[in-house]
Amino acid sequence: MVRTPCCDKSGLKKGTWTPEEDRKLMGYVTRYGCWNWRQLPKYAGLSRCGKSCRLRWMNYLRPNIKRGNYSKEEEDIIIRLHEQLGNRWSTIAAELPGRTDNEIKNHWHTNLKKRLMLQNSVTDDQKSVQNSQSEASSQEEVSKPPQEFDINPMNTPQILESSTSTSSSTDDQVSSITIDTTPVEFNRSSETIIQEDSREREREKMGHKLRKTKMVRTPSCDKSGLKKGTWTPEEDRKLMDYVTRYGCWNWRQLPKYAGLSRCGKSCRLRWMNYLRPNIKRGNYSKEEEDIIIRLHEQLGNRWSTIAAELPGRTDNEIKNHWHTNLKKRLMLQNSVTDYQKSVQNSQSETSSQRKCQNHHKNSILIL
Repeated sequence: MVRTPCCDKSGLKKGTWTPEEDRKLMGYVTRYGCWNWRQLPKYAGLSRCGKSCRLRWMNYLRPNIKRGNYSKEEEDIIIRLHEQLGNRWSTIAAELPGRTDNEIKNHWHTNLKKRLMLQNSVTDDQKSVQNSQSEASSQEEVSKPPQEFDINPMNTPQILESSTSTSSSTDDQVSSITIDTTPVEFNRSSETIIQEDSREREREKMGHKLRKTKMVRTPSCDKSGLKKGTWTPEEDRKLMDYVTRYGCWNWRQLPKYAGLSRCGKSCRLRWMNYLRPNIKRGNYSKEEEDIIIRLHEQLGNRWSTIAAELPGRTDNEIKNHWHTNLKKRLMLQNSVTDYQKSVQNSQSETSSQRKCQNHHKNSILIL
């Protein structure tokens, strides 16, 4: 796969934008809207790349851009959305009106990311210290000898005297004595504790990366109140006049400026499949069908890429011709060839069996 370049960059201007260029870009976008950024510089009279124009408008020249420091609520929203979505800055910027995706990305990498890393490191150190202290205190309690019973040999006469004086009480005491045979755990070093904590943090990070997020695609337009069904000649005339005059820019916003109560997708399909002046109609030639079959073996159902190799043919028309004619023809040819191969294989097997039988008969006669 080779992505087509956005424009021919030879002779284009780079670097800082001048006030004259900003004025041209603002005047054109304010009047006609931000349509296809690849072709906009040609109509706006700018010797810039389309990507440069888009970034200049989105990050600097838009009238609703919000500047200044981020509030506590905005930073909380960025942190929460980044945990859910990751580095999808345009989706995060949609939740913060007036903030650009580039500005949010820079603020994250320069401030919020470092602040969160510092907080996490401090909390992890505190947890490791608390865990080490709790483990040390528990091990000290386990390692202490029992206080009720003293096993020092110097104290054995006292035990014997007490046993001879009160035999009944000693029987109860002996029955209540239990010997602790559990092994004593040794104190772990602080290095091993820190290593284990770092491993747990890495596992949590990997789990966060592998966690699936639900992808939600933004709708193309609000379809309430839009017209559906067959196009009228008046609608065709409006669409043809507008596209001929201003070009096919952003199909999502084109119906609003062309005066059509249609969806942008419907306008695009109507223009590409029916109203374009260079559409080629009629039956397919043998060469065209061979090209379609060869490209379909290589690319599969990528009809737009196949249509690029057949000037004048639309991807929808090629798809319909494939499913209605070429696919059935190839299936029939494959079935016929498979049947012929099976017949040939059966004939070859019968001939080989006959040869074996004849050879067996000849060997018997010789004997």
